[in-house]
Amino acid sequence: MADSNNIDDDSNLVTCDKNNVYFFTEITPKTQHKFYSVMGQALQYVQNSKAYPYMRYDMSIILHINCPGGYVTCSFAIYDYLKGITSASVYGIVEGEASSGGSLMFLGCSHRDMTDNSFVLIHELRGECSGKYREQKDRIVCSDLLMNKLKHIYLKETDIEPDTLDDVLSHDMYWDKDTCKKYGILTEDE
Repeated sequence: MADSNNIDDDSNLVTCDKNNVYFFTEITPKTQHKFYSVMGQALQYVQNSKAYPYMRYDMSIILHINCPGGYVTCSFAIYDYLKGITSASVYGIVEGEASSGGSLMFLGCSHRDMTDNSFVLIHELRGECSGKYREQKDRIVCSDLLMNKLKHIYLKETDIEPDTLDDVLSHDMYWDKDTCKKYGILTEDE
């Protein structure tokens, strides 16, 4: 049996403290599963808090993100999961980086902000391809499907213009807080 306190287990870097969720690792199937579990705990905490008149009724979940990216399909699933939450607002705050798939997690939040010395990185799909010619052609079809989904999310959730999106995605550049504001990645305070 594996040691549950193993520091090398990335799912230990996905935690919950009341309405605060911390995702400080890569997105993998294991950390995706742990994320759903801790989000469930945070949602339960928020729902229970609403039952007490002395607690803030509008309590939200604060999602702290420091993520270098990860599996694209897991990132899409986390984005969809966050967009599907209707019982509470999810405030995403980048504390370090939200890169690649981490940017999709961030864009899934209903409100988005970042610390002054944090960064967001978006880029085109990255992967490798080997095998027979037919398998490589199939991989191109699948990659095109994933890229179209990726572009759809960035166009829907940001102010990046469609005619500049391909150029933006072709570079691996960190964006600071001012650049993220410029491209509508951060949401305005209400």
